[in-house]
Parts: sequence; structure tokens; C-alpha cells
Amino acid sequence: NRVLQDLISEDTPFVLAYHQTDNPDYSSVSVDNRAGMALATRYLIDAGHQRVAMVAGPAMQSDRARLRYEGYRDAMAECGLEARPVIEMPAHTSADFAALEPLLRGPDAPSALVCSNDLLAISLIAELRRNGWGVPERLSVIGFDGIALGTQMHPTLCSVVQPIAELAHIVIDQLLARIAGAVPVSHCLPCHIRPGESTQPYQEMLHAQPQ
Repeated sequence: NRVLQDLISEDTPFVLAYHQTDNPDYSSVSVDNRAGMALATRYLIDAGHQRVAMVAGPAMQSDRARLRYEGYRDAMAECGLEARPVIEMPAHTSADFAALEPLLRGPDAPSALVCSNDLLAISLIAELRRNGWGVPERLSVIGFDGIALGTQMHPTLCSVVQPIAELAHIVIDQLLARIAGAVPVSHCLPCHIRPGESTQPYQEMLHAQPQ
């Protein structure tokens, strides 16, 4: 990265935020994207869903999206379930029902979806409901990021929450420490689930289906 090279060559202290690095010369503060998505996937599995799929933007160009897909795969494997190929949307923050609809038909169709970010999940829920698919009556949906907008919609969005305030405090502390000459340190913070109305147990979903 040219910017990082310039900072290093100029001996300018810096801290990477939201980026996990293996370079011991960099200070970084990130969230555990892989464990966070595994947590979301297990949340759905614990609710009785076995056919869980992940929705993400094109080619998972973001390193965070790739880590989240690995977390999804981890949880499915731990529970003895088969992970599915990621369902790609044409944009990172907007859903396309036409790309998703064929995958929602048939006996192997997913009963729950984990989304790589909240904006994509919000767009996906809107597209599903616009096309007659009730959430969570016919499909449970979880987002990732924990943005406030998810609590102001109907149904409210179940999401993996990133500890933004804690991350910001640590970034500032680490930057001040680097300015004072401290050695680089990396932090990886855990996430937690914010429950919402966009998910429900699989058995309740079955009862909500028209007979």
C-alpha cells in the first residue's frame, strides 16, 4: 500500500482501524469478522435452521466479506451442515431479487440468510417483502455491523454488532502510544448479536406458512 509505505518512510505514527494485519510493524485495531459471522450462523442454527446461506456483494472484493464467509463456513462445518456458495448481489449494499429468487425455490431452498453487511440486509428485506416474501415468516435474515438504522425499520434487523466505541477508544490510545514511542500492538475485538424481528425459530416459521 503506497500510503502505508509513505507513512513508514516518513516515520509517521499510525494505527490501522478495521483491518486485521499479520505485519508486526503495524499497530491495528479490528473486529473479529470471522468469529462474528460464525456467531450469526450459529444463532440461526440454534434456532433450528439448517439450510442457511450467505449473501454478499460482487466477488466478495472486501477482505472483511471474505473473512465473514470463512466464519459462515466454520459454523456450518462445526454443526455438520453443508456450507453453500455465497449468493452474490450486484452491489455491496443493494439486493437484486431477480438474482435471489431462483435460489428460494425447491426443497433445498434456504430458510435463513446471513448478509455480509446491514445495508445489504436492509435492502434484501425490502426486496423480499416487495415481492411477497415475508420476513421472518418465510425467511429469516441477519445483518452484520449493528447500524442504528436496523433498529428503526420493520421488522427490526437482527445483526452482528461491532464494538465501535471501544474500537475508537483503543485506536486513539494506540496512536498516542505510538507517538510516545511504544511498540506496535494489534487488537481484535469480539462482536455480539443484537436480536431483532427479522429472524424467528424454524418451527415457528413452519407454523406461519399457509397449509
